Amino acid sequence: MAETTMTKLTEITESNGNWEEKEVACEEENLSPKGNFHQELLHSLPREKGWGIRYLYFFQQFWCHSPLLKPIISFQKHFQAKHSDIVIASLPKSGTTWLKALAFATVRRKRFIPSQNDHSLLHSNPHTLVPFFEFIYGDNPNNVIPDLSTLLEPRLFSTHIPFPSLTQSIHNSNCKIIYICRNQFDTFTSQWHFANNIMSSESLPTLTLEEAFEKYSEGIVASGPFWSHLLGYWKASQGKSNKVLFLKYEDLKTNTKFELKRMAQFLDCPFSEEEESSGVIDSIVELCSFKKMKELDVNKSGKSFEIVENKHFFRKGEVGDWVNYFTPYMTKKLSKVIEEKLDIPMAESSVDHSEEEEEKLRLEELLQSLPKEKGWISQYMYLYQQFWCRSPVIQPTITFQKHFQAKHSDIVIATLPKAGTTWLKALAFATVKRSRFIPTSQNDSHPLLNSNPHTLVPFLHNTAMSDLSTLPEPRMIATHIPFPSLSCSIHNSNCKIIYICRNPFDTFISYWHFSNNILSSQLLPIITLEEAFEGYCEGIHPYGSFWSHILGYWNASKDKPSKVLFLKYEELKANTGFELKRMAQFLDCPFSEEEESGGVVDSIIELCSFKKMKELDINKSGKSASKIENKHFFRKGETGDWVNYFSPSMIEKLSKVIEEKLGGSGLTF
Repeated sequence: MAETTMTKLTEITESNGNWEEKEVACEEENLSPKGNFHQELLHSLPREKGWGIRYLYFFQQFWCHSPLLKPIISFQKHFQAKHSDIVIASLPKSGTTWLKALAFATVRRKRFIPSQNDHSLLHSNPHTLVPFFEFIYGDNPNNVIPDLSTLLEPRLFSTHIPFPSLTQSIHNSNCKIIYICRNQFDTFTSQWHFANNIMSSESLPTLTLEEAFEKYSEGIVASGPFWSHLLGYWKASQGKSNKVLFLKYEDLKTNTKFELKRMAQFLDCPFSEEEESSGVIDSIVELCSFKKMKELDVNKSGKSFEIVENKHFFRKGEVGDWVNYFTPYMTKKLSKVIEEKLDIPMAESSVDHSEEEEEKLRLEELLQSLPKEKGWISQYMYLYQQFWCRSPVIQPTITFQKHFQAKHSDIVIATLPKAGTTWLKALAFATVKRSRFIPTSQNDSHPLLNSNPHTLVPFLHNTAMSDLSTLPEPRMIATHIPFPSLSCSIHNSNCKIIYICRNPFDTFISYWHFSNNILSSQLLPIITLEEAFEGYCEGIHPYGSFWSHILGYWNASKDKPSKVLFLKYEELKANTGFELKRMAQFLDCPFSEEEESGGVVDSIIELCSFKKMKELDINKSGKSASKIENKHFFRKGETGDWVNYFSPSMIEKLSKVIEEKLGGSGLTF
């Protein structure tokens, strides 16, 4: 942990004298300024010769330098995590600096535009912006505990401390941890260079490659053994995927944008389609690039730690540089250690382009075999698995049915288009995530104030399966797919489905407006009310017929009331508080009496109100789903607007269809 090994060396080198004697004095000064506890602890711990420093001590099953013991103990005793905290964890020289920059730029992108010329990363080193716990609690001669409660939320911290030694408040809170792992051959080489560069700058003896390698292979390295450090976070990421995201440096180098989007999704601040199309992700990647950061004045001459010059954090940043240093013996030995100690899959996925071509051919053949009718927005709609849909929806539906693996904790929002989908997504997100994102007017950073609900609760047909696997639990996803066509894993799991149904009269009018708004924005001919109405009454509309769609979820809610909750838009409008509490109870996250009396339910209703959401900048100008402008998701949100459009003959005809198709089901409007 080279950046933490040298924090007290300035004291050691201030005057002439024996290096080892000065270091011992430094150890004693830092461990027992006012008593014997830390000094006794130091003397009781196993120790080995360090990397350019006299000793490493084996504390809580990992190796660390003596000046860090007291700060780590103080951190474990005093740090109180908040649910919104973000912790960057790593072994030294695994990509820590880069990950800090990417995380800071992503999380703070609303406050600091990544393309702006005065961005914080242009004049501050990432280690200053995302400080180490080990240093926050380290430089503390008067034993004053630092007050971190006033820091801007979400607070960003970092650490090299192993997972088991993090504070209980981190383990018990809903805070997020991002861990980055790097090929151990490159990690060793980078750490050896880093340590020796610092030692050389202080005119201190360097460590030979061979000596450092033997220690590394035995696990004697700061924060090591490396295998236990990696496995601690790896296993945590497998057991608590909503809490710990495990990244690989090589994957981040190969596909930075994809991994950055994974990280943003994990942190509940996903990039909107508008941000992607306007180049926000590209700007972050460029801002945080190795070349860009290395050339900054602050990273060429400044210091972030006591004697560590910022330039030492930027050597090459390459993958595979180890081949220029390892002998055949070293390669064989470290490979054997990794094989014996680690059980972390490192295989990378690849795309079989021939399969993609075959997939396209199969889809074309399928489309030719399906009944088709004129579409509302597209030229045609196809009758696939007994529901009507546009051709671009079919392949994602097949992929979803084939590959999606539901988790027992998943929450699925299911609707017909324009039946209250956007509102229900907002209400569900605010309710389920309320412990992490406090739904109060004072919380300007709530995701619903900066992201459209369709971004926060993505549609299955708009989301890659690989992206779904990274969503924090409970995963919240949405679909317009009818109940019988949901994946088998959804049917067979204990996941929850919330369905919202709207009066078919209002649903029709709302979707007709929605379709024409999109067609108009693309300078395409609109569909007449009469033409759309005839198709609607025949069931020829997206995801219809409406009666089979509604009945599928209605019957499921009767058969499996613990799995499917059936809501009505009109009842949700008339008594939002009551229906919201029903939903929370169904999702196993009921509101407590304290929350109700404290106004949490009212705050969620206000946060998700039509008026509030419609006036947000993100919903007036951005894009979220299928490149549709967010403003089109907010028209009126009223009940009974259909009376302004229906003729007596239309009322009679649709009423007759509803009576014929839904009569006897027990469902009324």
